[in-house]
Amino acid sequence: MNGRGRTGTALLAAVLIVGVVPPVYAMEPGGARELPALNTADHTAYLSGSDDGLFYPDQAMSRAELAYCLYNLMIDPPFHACTYADVDPSANPTPAVTTPEVSAPAAETPETSVPASSAAAEAGASAPPTATPAPPPSPTEGALAALSPGTAFVVLRESGEFWQVECVWKGHQITGWLEHRYCMVNLPDVLPSMVYNATNTYDSQFRACGQSLEGITGQALYGAGKTYNPRLGEDEFLMPVLYSMAVRLCAAQRAALAEGNTLVLYEAYRPREAQQQVVRAMQRLLSQQPGLKEQILGKNWELSWFISTGISNHQKGYAVDVSLARISAAETRQTGGYRYLRVTEYQLYDMLTPIHELSCSAAIFTAPVNSYSATLWKSAEQTPAMAGSAPAQGLQGYCTGAGLTPLASEWWHFNDLNTYQRISDNQGTGGFTITQCLSRTP
Repeated sequence: MNGRGRTGTALLAAVLIVGVVPPVYAMEPGGARELPALNTADHTAYLSGSDDGLFYPDQAMSRAELAYCLYNLMIDPPFHACTYADVDPSANPTPAVTTPEVSAPAAETPETSVPASSAAAEAGASAPPTATPAPPPSPTEGALAALSPGTAFVVLRESGEFWQVECVWKGHQITGWLEHRYCMVNLPDVLPSMVYNATNTYDSQFRACGQSLEGITGQALYGAGKTYNPRLGEDEFLMPVLYSMAVRLCAAQRAALAEGNTLVLYEAYRPREAQQQVVRAMQRLLSQQPGLKEQILGKNWELSWFISTGISNHQKGYAVDVSLARISAAETRQTGGYRYLRVTEYQLYDMLTPIHELSCSAAIFTAPVNSYSATLWKSAEQTPAMAGSAPAQGLQGYCTGAGLTPLASEWWHFNDLNTYQRISDNQGTGGFTITQCLSRTP
């Protein structure tokens, strides 16, 4: 959290999965870090003795003693996948009790399954039988669960590249480990000092050359606006990005705060269906008023530079639409044992255009620049409007200084190409809408 006081990540935050997600494991994959283990080396870990300190193993156990023992087992890590503290795992390869298969069937998550290859025996009566090769290992083998994109969960703790999470799967609450590089975190939970204004969830500001878009401008395109956030103790928007991008946004916000400014986030994750609604509205506008085409696109731009006609980086979790404001008033608040800064009054800076103006007026460079290059933008020619806008230059400086990359066609849009590289093999498609806030007080 930003602000003064105790440090730490306090990761009891609501997150959502994007893309083809990795499975949830009862134990941390790899086995290198702090694996759960039943404390069988300590007789008092799960059952206390009598008043004299003895256990009397030849005597019957009362129902109260049994309940006490079971309770202590329940609050330990999932015992069906644990090792034993006083037993070498390699010395007991065949457990006395086996765990039923609980991985999700391949039919429910086809994109995560690897089809078994069929052996093709050569024809011929005298040919010896050909052994069928073993199928390649399934990415969900040994998993406690395989979650669907859009599943909400609570982060309990972090260990290296993994989170221990709690969620509901097939009607049951489970706790397990998953790889967090494919997961999004709700920004207000971990960056409460930033200002959030998800206009597309209650009053969309999308326009083109100042003209309203039919069925879009002024409408709620998805979600339900603000929802109660127990972590903050107030209503707030749900605005997630991939976890590693949240770290860079935190760095950008720290730089802004140091100069009395704050980032104002208008959009992070955007469902694909909401985006396609805007695409269709823009196409209708250009069809009905062909004279607007040159004003909107100019000589160098295509429609997809202003609203992607495919799957955009907003759906993939590593893009944000953000502006800049001067802080007028702020206060220090506390959640659990953590203090944080909360901006209560601010004044937006004037930028090149209003937010979400879908035309070349919003462009920061005179021509398109490869949006997947982390360096080409540095030598691109700025538009006169961008060159003359100190607030837009300041916003760009905060964001690029934190490792983000600007989009040539929109002064408000920044991508995190470092995060893209981490998840390029497994990207989201934006096929879900965020509806739950599972945050808790740390």
